[in-house]
Amino acid sequence: MNRRFEKIRREFLQHFHGDVLDVGCGCGYYLPYYLETRQGKKGGIRRAVMLEPNPAMREQLEAAAARARNADAGFEVEVRSDFIEEVQGDNQFDCVVFGNVLCEVPDQTKFLIEIGRLLKPGGFVFFSEHVGIQPKRSFWRQIQEFLNPFWCVFADGCNINRDTIECLQSQEWVEEVHTWGFDIEPPACKLEIGIATKTTNDDLVIAKTRGCLSQALIEQHIPSLD
Repeated sequence: MNRRFEKIRREFLQHFHGDVLDVGCGCGYYLPYYLETRQGKKGGIRRAVMLEPNPAMREQLEAAAARARNADAGFEVEVRSDFIEEVQGDNQFDCVVFGNVLCEVPDQTKFLIEIGRLLKPGGFVFFSEHVGIQPKRSFWRQIQEFLNPFWCVFADGCNINRDTIECLQSQEWVEEVHTWGFDIEPPACKLEIGIATKTTNDDLVIAKTRGCLSQALIEQHIPSLD
């Protein structure tokens, strides 16, 4: 997990509360952020359901979950090895978090449909993903297309050329998507960090997405706003 963006992730996640579903959570990298939200006036995140089907991550994830529970006895952490389609119950999570997942899943659309199913109306999605560079005919996008087969093998299934943001924006349940893009990194990776909101009639909830970042942090850390 790239530590360059710790401040940005913290600024986003500090506004989350209630029950969170962390999909493809690895070794529990986001757990310390969730604990920090509980220091705020709104109570922060009450429960974190950590999904990680990769058995190689299990031991580290269980250890991270134990540390989080010991740090805050009121914080509920549930570790599961399920895939997202195996999670039962609709409209049950206040927020969903995933990072470097959409670049690996076999079918982005099916994955995002499941996200929409599990997320409460007005709920938030925080994502941090490798994406394909736009426009598609640009020099760097062509480099991505050439390198992707090799990178996919080298990086354990990670694709660097997917139209991830466009796929997210096309989902029927998505009300708004706000993304922040960063400079291209070797070999030809472009990272997008952002928030999506599930559709609701409550305009106040939607407005929270627009105001969740401080202007000072945007100017300091986020060079381009799409």
